[in-house]
Amino acid sequence: MYNRMTTSHTYADGLGGQFPGLHNLIWEYTSSAAKTGWLNWYPGDDVVDMIGLDIYTDPSSSMSGEWYDVLGQFNGRKMISLSESGTLPNASAMNTYNIAWDYYSMWTDSYLDDFSAQQVQTLLNDSKIITLNELPSLPWSNSAPIAGDFNHDGAVNMGDYVIWRKFQGQTGWSLAADSDLNGHIDAADYAFWRSRFGQPTGSGNTVNASVPEPTSFSLLVVMTIVLFTNRRAAMA
Repeated sequence: MYNRMTTSHTYADGLGGQFPGLHNLIWEYTSSAAKTGWLNWYPGDDVVDMIGLDIYTDPSSSMSGEWYDVLGQFNGRKMISLSESGTLPNASAMNTYNIAWDYYSMWTDSYLDDFSAQQVQTLLNDSKIITLNELPSLPWSNSAPIAGDFNHDGAVNMGDYVIWRKFQGQTGWSLAADSDLNGHIDAADYAFWRSRFGQPTGSGNTVNASVPEPTSFSLLVVMTIVLFTNRRAAMA
């Protein structure tokens, strides 16, 4: 799977370029140190980025035993996550045992029934827990870090209009000008870019230029001029 994804497949840079290999993947090996022979399935440090633990235990468990089993095996080499669990980690226990999951994920919401709202809030409000609203803009989002900056040059300008015009009508994922993330580049994405064009960007610069119209509108203007010219020529 690793060889197939990283050597055979290609990815688009959003500007028409195609490059070999998918380089935006994070490879995680998930198992449990409690299972006999679990390391026999480990594919190797060269193809694994993170180690994930699969733990289903009593809600009151600190999960410190599982943590230190894996920490002793991968200490300093790989990040460790609670990638699948039937229980939430306990912030107090993590502080006591120096447990630092890179992230944690419950298998389904139904497991939350074992915890009170106060327990969940205590975990999420702990100073060492980073929640979604505290994360910076994610670079793998389909929309640009600066709204309307489709070519990622730090400004919403004519270059972004060129990107929209080039990919207009295309469908799929990871499209450069798909501002509303609906998998299709259309007039709505142009309207979004137009609403941002000329506004201050992240660098504090303001683009002062007239807003171009889509190709269809330009053609309509051209046709109107041609018809008007021909009509006047016929009248003459």
